[in-house]
Amino acid sequence: MVNHTSQIDWDLSDRVDRARAYEILIRWGLPQAMLRWLDGALLVDLWDELDLPEEIRTCWTPAIVHATPTKTVDIFDFSFSRVLGPDGTENAEVRRFEALPPQPQKPTRRRKRRVDPLNGHPWG
Repeated sequence: MVNHTSQIDWDLSDRVDRARAYEILIRWGLPQAMLRWLDGALLVDLWDELDLPEEIRTCWTPAIVHATPTKTVDIFDFSFSRVLGPDGTENAEVRRFEALPPQPQKPTRRRKRRVDPLNGHPWG
């Protein structure tokens, strides 16, 4: 992100700095950097103010629309389209950046036993 601008420090609590940083991240950032630095609610809030090419805006618009809260809520609409994780939070997927598989369990160590070659009894 630093390579695309002469600015070194970014104050993400400042709306103007945050908008410029988000523009750079969305244009040139890696998915890992976007996941690290983009805040979904703040991105939705800034979306109309960002200076982005039309191709990028077209690609991102469905996610922004999906994340934008509706003004009216139908309490009888049970057709939830968002996937909730086991902890009740929404999950986001990034294409070609799947979660790492679980680490294999370490094999259990077998206790080595020494055997007396003459008597056949274990020593320890």
